[in-house]
Amino acid sequence: KPRRGNLRLPVQSGAFLTQDTTGVVGAARRALLELPARHLLSIGDETVWVDAHRLQSHEGAYGLAVEFETQKSTLLGSHRTSITVPDFSQPNLLLSDLLLAYHIEEVPGAINASVIQRGDVAILPAPQAAYGATQPIYLYFGMYNLRQDPAGETQYTIEAALVEQADEGRLAQLIDRAFNRRARDGVSVRFEDRGSSADEERYIALEATDRSPGTYVVVLR
Repeated sequence: KPRRGNLRLPVQSGAFLTQDTTGVVGAARRALLELPARHLLSIGDETVWVDAHRLQSHEGAYGLAVEFETQKSTLLGSHRTSITVPDFSQPNLLLSDLLLAYHIEEVPGAINASVIQRGDVAILPAPQAAYGATQPIYLYFGMYNLRQDPAGETQYTIEAALVEQADEGRLAQLIDRAFNRRARDGVSVRFEDRGSSADEERYIALEATDRSPGTYVVVLR
């Protein structure tokens, strides 16, 4: 549950993109003297602190490192992983990865640096992909190379489903049933939309308050 006000956090955080051939290709650092209390959330028995950095790069394979430390350079935590930045300039229809979030809202103008900003949209990401039973599950995603009519407009249908984790064969059946609105096995939404660009970004929210605690899979098409 989000808190109010601000928290005093005298720490420094950083995010770094690396390549084997060129070393560090992107870096972002910030001294966190104060953090909005709503970025500290209670998920089950855990408290999650959510922060964000923005890095830019060309397509390719990278190493990603995130670190935070006290202002006396005492390392408090770090995480490293491998990522691939895809090439979205290809002519075929493409869908981005899903960005899971705790909250998404449209906020015109400058946005706090501790959230992800896309235009006038502020995204508080869900890095652990874990939610409280009463929290909406926000999804942010991009669509690329949509077909445009002679007037430059696009038309498309978006479907999203939340189904219980299962073995691969049963999972495919659950997803199909959820999309076809025949099941109580999951949560699903479906709507039609229009745009004026070949590339569009959208967000939706899934309500899962009637679902039992457990592991679920989010699917979008």
